[in-house]
Amino acid sequence: MGAINALCAITDLTPGHIQNVAALDEFQTHIIEETLALVEARGVRIPADTPLQEIKQYCATKFHRVSMLQHLARGRPTEIDALNGYVVTESRKLGLCCPYSESLTALIKGRELRRD
Repeated sequence: MGAINALCAITDLTPGHIQNVAALDEFQTHIIEETLALVEARGVRIPADTPLQEIKQYCATKFHRVSMLQHLARGRPTEIDALNGYVVTESRKLGLCCPYSESLTALIKGRELRRD
């Protein structure tokens, strides 16, 4: 999930710890909002009344080492293009702005260059 993997990979935190840092919690909210804006622009109906809150609640209950962080630790390519990178690419096609997803994608791409 784009709201979990990349942010946890950059910070080395579990999903459940992101919300303990106000700035990261806010960043995560923006990532989710950008993704939901893309979903809405594509005409996809989400069955949840409050998808933002439901996603945030889900994230808050997870305390594992995310796969993207594991890939980075092993010097392997990540799934960033399929997650946040996808949001960026598809949002651009529709003329949507997604600065948080763009930033997070760029940070992970930079981190992938390290091989230690």
